[in-house]
Amino acid sequence: MNVRALFFKIQDLSEKASIESGTSYEEYIRIFTLYFERSFKRKSAEALKIAGEFGYDASMRKRVIAQEPNRRRR
Repeated sequence: MNVRALFFKIQDLSEKASIESGTSYEEYIRIFTLYFERSFKRKSAEALKIAGEFGYDASMRKRVIAQEPNRRRR
């Protein structure tokens, strides 16, 4: 994926997270991190750099994934 397309995809995730989080910055970071993790299974250095500009927090990754409901219920 070229850098421009990557930027726009991450920007869309940011806008969606911003709308859902309301006025809470902490909630925005949590939701954006979750969306980024779901959308990018393999994260290139460029994707991480761009996501960082939108507030991606790699240290929050484990907490966000742990809070996400398990999709594979038996």
